[in-house]
Amino acid sequence: MELLFYDENMVVCVKPVGLDSEHGVPQALAQQLGGTVYPLHRLDVNVGV
Repeated sequence: MELLFYDENMVVCVKPVGLDSEHGVPQALAQQLGGTVYPLHRLDVNVGV
């Protein structure tokens, strides 16, 4: 997943089209970065370019 910014408190990423924001994104980020990730703001699944 493309990360725009991250530090110990926050991750800003580009959500891939079709990936569920509430479960898929936190799970993918947790695997990529290690640890637990909680979504703060999300977009709907069908949003994309």
